Amino acid sequence: MASDADDTILQQLCSNKDYQFPELFKERDFYRLKRDFPILRSRLATLSHQMSNMKPRGWRELWKDKRDSAHWLTFWAVIVIGGAGILLAIVQVLLQAIQLAHP
Repeated sequence: MASDADDTILQQLCSNKDYQFPELFKERDFYRLKRDFPILRSRLATLSHQMSNMKPRGWRELWKDKRDSAHWLTFWAVIVIGGAGILLAIVQVLLQAIQLAHP
């Protein structure tokens, strides 16, 4: 029943609970699609491209998205500076109202 297309490592992975990976599967800091993923490289490239071009939609996704630090810092700058501006405007209106009420 065995053929040339059988995956011997898959059989070992499925049958042994504590299988030690050979040196072929060592963890790397940088992977090359052609060398490390010869079969799935086109799908992984498409997935990587899709994930890198995906933009956050809505406040919640923007709040949690830290992939692009410039957008993340801009979001927080707008929240802090805008919030401070609104607070100061409210204080100014209240002080003006108090000044008009007590001449």
